[in-house]
Amino acid sequence: MSRAYRIEVKETLEIKTTAHDRVESKLQMLGLLHPERMAEILGEELVGEGFGPSDSQATKKGLLQKRTCEPDGTELLITVDPQLGSVLVETVAQRGKTFVGIRAGVVLDTIPLAAEEKKRLQNLVLEDAKAEESREQSKTQKTATNLLEGSIADIRALMDRVVHRATLRALREKASQMGQIRSIDEDPLQKRLTIVLEV
Repeated sequence: MSRAYRIEVKETLEIKTTAHDRVESKLQMLGLLHPERMAEILGEELVGEGFGPSDSQATKKGLLQKRTCEPDGTELLITVDPQLGSVLVETVAQRGKTFVGIRAGVVLDTIPLAAEEKKRLQNLVLEDAKAEESREQSKTQKTATNLLEGSIADIRALMDRVVHRATLRALREKASQMGQIRSIDEDPLQKRLTIVLEV
């Protein structure tokens, strides 16, 4: 008479996923002053917006960075190279989940067949875990991409403000090099600046 063996395999695995997304752009700045001076002014304006060297590597390369962290732990990092006028926006999302996989089966025969069935069930649980990890990776990537896409308009507005202020400073400095400034009339709403010089 055959015996029935009920076999259950249960595995608990920690699934951790990380996803990145990034976009690069270039700042459009007028070459009103020597490139080193323009980079210096741009850097000062970026520092005024909360940018700074975040690590020794950034400091060595002259990069300025600003990092923010969302409540879910997703990070947004903006890196600007004032010398080149390049802007790199990166997001990093991380997720963690405990996966519990259970598979069960019945074998009607000997213990060697039960061992084979147990191994088959373990392989099925591992396949389930890989499928769950793939789903989690997709969710993590979507989180990183959504943060990047949702931040672009704000970052563009921030960079426009910084470039505008840097350009105004460079214009004033260039005007003072050309002659005595008699008056400066600035209309921020129209983004207009009038400088009257005495040459």
